[in-house]
Amino acid sequence: MTTKIDPEKTFTDVPENFSSESQLTAVTISNNSAGIIFDSLADVEFALRVYNGEAKVAAPTSSHANQNEFLDNLDQQGGGIGVAFGLLAIDKQRQGRDFVGSIMAEAKSTLAGHSIYCRDFDYDGMGSNFMKTTVKIKALKGKFVLGLNAACVGNKPELDLAKLLQRPLAIASVWIELSMSVVDDYWYNTNLRDVFAAPVTFVEAKNTEFWERLAEILAMRDDSHYNSTPWKYGFTFRQRIGIKHPLHRRDGTIVAMAKARGLNLTGSSWNVYSNEHEPEEQKLYLLFSLDGDYEKGYAVDQDERAALELLTQETAVLLLKQVK
Repeated sequence: MTTKIDPEKTFTDVPENFSSESQLTAVTISNNSAGIIFDSLADVEFALRVYNGEAKVAAPTSSHANQNEFLDNLDQQGGGIGVAFGLLAIDKQRQGRDFVGSIMAEAKSTLAGHSIYCRDFDYDGMGSNFMKTTVKIKALKGKFVLGLNAACVGNKPELDLAKLLQRPLAIASVWIELSMSVVDDYWYNTNLRDVFAAPVTFVEAKNTEFWERLAEILAMRDDSHYNSTPWKYGFTFRQRIGIKHPLHRRDGTIVAMAKARGLNLTGSSWNVYSNEHEPEEQKLYLLFSLDGDYEKGYAVDQDERAALELLTQETAVLLLKQVK
């Protein structure tokens, strides 16, 4: 870069032409958790009491987890916990209230007629570890799935508790994130067919018009839904190609600077949210989930999770071959 400019002030639209096309520079995978999988409501109750500091988990070796350490930093100390655990102590009347008992009573009543129980604790959770926490219990595919989401940290308590208890997580979806190299200092210019032709199994993907239309759709909005994949590994899957546009202020209006140029998706590739507006690689994503509306698409049993993860790994291998 020869001259430093402020792209946020300099550019008002996407250029018509570029000197080259963006290349893939990285491929990363992440799972969207749908909650911790349990076989019974009794198991859910035990987990909630661990979270609330009423129950402790013991490993089969000398490695132990005490509740204070768990609450301070579950992700660091939970890894050494074995699958054998026991209830070491329960104080059901913590500060005169049995929070978990109340949750479970409400949950059992709700789940008797519905598939999901949800309770948001605000200041009514004072005196417990549920303050500013949302608790969800879903009856799903013969299992019970527990979700915990806390203010400021999101679903970190859910992930940490699953790790501590050595319990599997249901998978709502899997994201494959693709980093695109910056071209001409401040832009991305990605040929969608070149990137996705190998891993994407849409029937329509054989037609040039499919990729041109996809570029137009992605330029207009953040994501696009398409049909299910062919039967594979005993399941059908839903695929979605998407992009999260950085937003710019132009003439008092918030816009995404992105355009379709034939098979190519093009747009801004700098950090909108920093004062320096430095160049920053834009990212596409490919999302997989089981075919099915809403929670039917969650991978809960072992075969579902294994099939989804296998499809994701197989796809990632094909994409990694393109990384420059």
